[in-house]
Amino acid sequence: MTSCSVCGNGDYVFHGVLEAKLIGQWQLSAEEAAYIDAQQGTRCTQCGSSLRVAALADAILAALDHAGPLVDFCRSDAGAMPRVLDINGAVFISDVLSVLPGYVRGDYPEVDMLDLPYADESFDIVLHSDTLEHVPNPLRALEECRRVLVPGGRLCYTAPTIVGRMTRSRAGLPKSYHGDPKANADDYLVHTEFGADMWCYPLRAGFAHVGLHQRDFPAAIAITASRAGGPAVSPSSARHLTGYVDVAGPDLVAGWAMDQTGISAVAVDVIINDTATIRAPAQKHRPDLQGIYETSGNHGFHVLLDRSLLRPGTNRVTVCFAGTDVQIPNGDQYFQFF
Repeated sequence: MTSCSVCGNGDYVFHGVLEAKLIGQWQLSAEEAAYIDAQQGTRCTQCGSSLRVAALADAILAALDHAGPLVDFCRSDAGAMPRVLDINGAVFISDVLSVLPGYVRGDYPEVDMLDLPYADESFDIVLHSDTLEHVPNPLRALEECRRVLVPGGRLCYTAPTIVGRMTRSRAGLPKSYHGDPKANADDYLVHTEFGADMWCYPLRAGFAHVGLHQRDFPAAIAITASRAGGPAVSPSSARHLTGYVDVAGPDLVAGWAMDQTGISAVAVDVIINDTATIRAPAQKHRPDLQGIYETSGNHGFHVLLDRSLLRPGTNRVTVCFAGTDVQIPNGDQYFQFF
């Protein structure tokens, strides 16, 4: 089993949690009950994250373009700016993300997922975990999540999914609850049992792209759904890095790359808030930056940011490299803002 995507620990322990009553209400086979139990009952020995939470963290890391674990991103400079709406919270993930200045927590049903109290295009990431099945109209809830995302923003979520059958409404069936129904029955009531077609819901809600992330399939599945309006240039996963800047911040991005033919062979695309600037050859460093990046075997460059594309508050900037024999160092910072 791969390491925990929340804390990086590699050890898990299993304790069964699925109740016989719920198995009967959902008409689960022995195989289905086993993988649902593994989803909820297999936990990281360090942070306590379940497979479900780990799958959700995988989805969030993909949205952040970070290799993980999530705790490392939130401790880094890059983690200072993305605006995150966390609906209902996800155990351990919420604790980690809450250090971000752009983090907002809103708990359902106090925060109505059918009418979110946030302005259009307010967040870079929206997340919720095992909440959608409790919402009377899940399609409308997903439409609301899309509305508050910026163009190119990501929705990351989980919902209990039985992969061997199609989604069904529990309308007309005996009431079924997750958690303790005595606390507040309406909060725990299940309206929808999601099945193999669960990926269709975000597409029907208007999202442009859907991706799946799994842990010990079919035990744990998380969804990422992207709002239309992403980068005009698709960055290569091996040759790009994303950071977040403030409108009052830098005028240029500077960094270094290694290549066989000299820095003149390297071109850079700078994508600001999902709008690609014109590709330009990387320029040699200014004298005041030369000492930082012009080291043996490395070629420094700088590219001016198009400040007309910067908006108030948070700005997402992706630097993409292209050229002959370009090599991007592993594990080292190879660009920063000035």
